[in-house]
Amino acid sequence: MGLRYSSTDSENLMQAMNNNIAIAKQIMDRLSSGCDHLISTVDSGELTGAAYTAGRELFAEVIVPSIKKLQTAVDDIQAELTSYQYADSVVSEYGILDLDQLKEQLNNRYQSLALVEEQLESNSQLLTQLQSFLTGNSDHLWEQIFLLKDLKRQLELGIRDLETRIQKLEWFHQDVSRYFLDSLVVLQLAIQGATALHQITVDANGHYNTTGISMAWFSSLKGQDIQTFDRGDDPKLSLINQNIRDLMLSDEAARFYRKELTALLEGKPASEWPLIIQAVNQALTFDHQGNIVSLVPINVGSNDGIIVLKNGTFDEELTKQGNEEKNSQLLEALGEQATQILSGVIQITAGSIGTILSAGLGATGGIALSLPTGGTATIPIASAAAAGISLSATFVASGTAALVDGLSEIALATKDLQLSFTQSYDHWQATKPTSKTFGKPVEGRINGRKAKIRVDAEPDSHSIHIQTGGGKRSPLKVDIPISEITDKNSIYRVLKDLHIPEVRNLGKGQLDELVKKIWNAYQWLKS
Repeated sequence: MGLRYSSTDSENLMQAMNNNIAIAKQIMDRLSSGCDHLISTVDSGELTGAAYTAGRELFAEVIVPSIKKLQTAVDDIQAELTSYQYADSVVSEYGILDLDQLKEQLNNRYQSLALVEEQLESNSQLLTQLQSFLTGNSDHLWEQIFLLKDLKRQLELGIRDLETRIQKLEWFHQDVSRYFLDSLVVLQLAIQGATALHQITVDANGHYNTTGISMAWFSSLKGQDIQTFDRGDDPKLSLINQNIRDLMLSDEAARFYRKELTALLEGKPASEWPLIIQAVNQALTFDHQGNIVSLVPINVGSNDGIIVLKNGTFDEELTKQGNEEKNSQLLEALGEQATQILSGVIQITAGSIGTILSAGLGATGGIALSLPTGGTATIPIASAAAAGISLSATFVASGTAALVDGLSEIALATKDLQLSFTQSYDHWQATKPTSKTFGKPVEGRINGRKAKIRVDAEPDSHSIHIQTGGGKRSPLKVDIPISEITDKNSIYRVLKDLHIPEVRNLGKGQLDELVKKIWNAYQWLKS
């Protein structure tokens, strides 16, 4: 039987665990209080004798430390139950999720989609032949094509819904499988300990005797590490971060993209997120460093020009360069206040686009503003939205179909606005770097000479590269699969096991800096 989730079973589990935690805490508190009272009573002299002395030693050295460990384990279970409850909230809306059934349904949908696309292609070819000969009745064929396209759209929506369910179920399984494991070990060891304590004897001098009794459980109990795991990222953020990695965005662009997409996807069905994100990506323009560059056409009197934003913020230098490349006299016409005026135009229009679009003007409308220098500045709606001026605010109230159509119009509106420092989504996908460098290189020595050790993360291979220079002739080039990393300590162990003198000879400060960069690269790949 494969992976299966039931919201009813999960709810029952959470309720039972909450009840058991409450009872366990009461028991632990009473045991701890009783032990403390016994020890203090013996120490005060209220209770004397060999039996009490033996009891005091046994409680202080074995029972009390065991209870403290159990209390830590119960606290850990309670904290991780909170994380589990969040993970459950991500998938509970579906009721029951069966991975095998979902994959079978997905495969069937894909097969049906292939048949529909094949029939659409056949009908389209037949329609072309009919139209070329100007004979035959094409009305029925048009009706079939319309119905097939509608069926195709329904199948694609169904596929996206199934893929979302599979993605959420697999995420849920991966997230919750981390919880409760170390605490469960502590509970099992405590049960072993309870059995062993019944066999302990006390001699005439009041000393407890464990001869013949295995106390390995106690050593294991004391040494058992308890790590409390926080909840994982929600699927929306994971999907956005995945696209940030796929687009190889700069850090500044990633922050802008994450903020806009988070707001844009708010309230939209999870099954439609991939469609929306793909439409957004295709409407974006990039520079050669992975920044999101937006070009806003603007007309002032007889002068046409552009405003350039980088990662959603007005960029003075790029605006000057863009207008020079377009042979625009816009900046000259606006005079010495050109920068302040254009920056102000962007800030003012940020709150206007959503209102104008919701009024039904669509991509054919425009924003008109009176300038302090006299005259009027006009910006096309679609181009303004493409610039990322409150992109999320522009469409956040729109349905997915209207949103995707609007983004398509944006892409068309800015298609011919390419400059020397910009490139389209398709071009960026073909030329973007395959790895991301983290921070400045670490100073080291290679073959007796000073060298700079660089840390790169490569999404495609799920690995981290440590190298100096570049290319195949780099004197130091090591790949570390992210599967070998669990925490910062594991990075130190991996580097030690590599037996590379260039790394082993680094000073403590240099080694710590290298580990920090590798850890940042790991977190970026895993986010």
